Amino acid sequence: MALFLPQFSLDQPDHRAYSSAITNKRRIYMNIGLAHLDFGPIVYGAIMFLGIAVMWWKLTSGRWLSLIIDIVVFVLVFKLHGGTMAGGFAAMIAALLAGMFLPLMIRR
Repeated sequence: MALFLPQFSLDQPDHRAYSSAITNKRRIYMNIGLAHLDFGPIVYGAIMFLGIAVMWWKLTSGRWLSLIIDIVVFVLVFKLHGGTMAGGFAAMIAALLAGMFLPLMIRR
């Protein structure tokens, strides 16, 4: 299914950029079916996969303090953001960063 923009006449001054591609002042349609790609879900999925993989690695390698910090920070931030997709994204990034740096600061 193709998505189309409304018809534009070449007589309108706002659409002069299209005049070189169109001859005889035909009405044009711009197919935007593949022109708009949203990489948000791909980035969201990659961050979530990374977070789950890191937590799994911490669980299987016995890094309990770092794993507990990850879980607590994730739950806290996720609940503070109201359980939304943006909240989950922020929570996973915060948990990854907290799990990397807080155990180093506690051990010193």
